[in-house]
This record gives sequence, structure tokens and C-alpha cells, in this order.
Amino acid sequence: MGNKVSSLLDKYDTRYGELDKGRDEKFVKQFIIASIGVGLILGGLFSIFLVLLKKYAYPDDVIEPTAAPVV
Repeated sequence: MGNKVSSLLDKYDTRYGELDKGRDEKFVKQFIIASIGVGLILGGLFSIFLVLLKKYAYPDDVIEPTAAPVV
């Protein structure tokens, strides 16, 4: 089984060329940085959405009575 896999990888390498190790590491670093950036941007937008939702959907000055007043 191992020989079949290695022969398939050899065929792939001869057909498409092996990835340069430096380029592969650079891509991984860029991908991680981009993922963190996208996560921060989406997290910021989500937090702004939650703040606006609380401000306009559940305003603080509107108090709905839920129990009898305490005397």
C-alpha cells in the first residue's frame, strides 16, 4: 500500500512539480494572518450588531411591570 501511495506522489511531482518549501511556509503564514484578520473584523461587526440590537430592540427606559408593586 505504501509503495502505491509513494508512486502516486512521484507521478504528481513529475507532472505538476513539487511545491517549493519556502513558498509553502509563506502561504501558511499569510493564511494564518488573513484568518486572524477576518476573525477580528467579523467579531467586531458582530459585537457592534449586538450593541445596536440592545440599544434599539431593548431600550432601558421602557420598564414593563412583571409583578405587583411593593408597598
